[in-house]
Amino acid sequence: MLRSEEKMVFLNGVPCKQVCWIDVSAILPRTQPRHGVGAASGDEQPLTVRATAQDGVYELIAGERTLRALRRAGITQAEAIVMPEGIHEGELGELIVSLASGRLHYFEEAEGYARAIREFKLSQEELAARVGRSQSSIANKLRLLRLEEPVREVLRSGRLGERHARALLRLTSLQDRLQIARQAAECVLSVRDTEVLVERAVQRERGALPAGQGGRKVIPLVRDHRLYLNAIRGIVSQMKASGVQVDCTLRDLGDRVEMQVTVPRRRLEAAD
Repeated sequence: MLRSEEKMVFLNGVPCKQVCWIDVSAILPRTQPRHGVGAASGDEQPLTVRATAQDGVYELIAGERTLRALRRAGITQAEAIVMPEGIHEGELGELIVSLASGRLHYFEEAEGYARAIREFKLSQEELAARVGRSQSSIANKLRLLRLEEPVREVLRSGRLGERHARALLRLTSLQDRLQIARQAAECVLSVRDTEVLVERAVQRERGALPAGQGGRKVIPLVRDHRLYLNAIRGIVSQMKASGVQVDCTLRDLGDRVEMQVTVPRRRLEAAD
């Protein structure tokens, strides 16, 4: 049974999903194994069910662990995401649940959106309504797929954020994208510092840099001291990760910035 306090999402007057309280005893086990984007995650997921033809009875879509925990605790009612009967079926239902979970990497999310549009013929507006996102959010994610796979791999392995990836979209050269992505990962650059490098690369492509810089393949960093500081911080982080006890202090002295890195000599000798 549904409580009165429920939230409904509509698409062209048709309910796409609702978040409400239902009886735990009214949830039937899944009839099909999970597959698709995010299906392998071992984390507990929000309780998600699909309405069935039988009034007041629901089929479990996601949240097996959550349901088991509720039953072990003797909880009789729980909040759940309810998908109406017949609206999300099969692989599309699995995909929608994964995309709506908010637990995917931004590239996985973008690939899922692209698949929903390509295979299930959903428009961006329809997809946005079904996963609880804005249409502009869907469009922004899809643009990330313009980045080549080698660039995506650097962003993933370097644990760089979505804003880093968006900054690279301004570049048209794969070589520039890879170079800046690698530099951002190795030097632990902020989004702002990455945008500085991108802007310089864009200006070089347009021929707007002073003579002698247009054909250079190495992006000059001397005009922005923050890039050097971030590079040093990145090295310090790597040293700490390898077990070296290193201290790093930074002082802003107005006309200059002073950074001091201290490493005990015996630690360096042990590392060698």
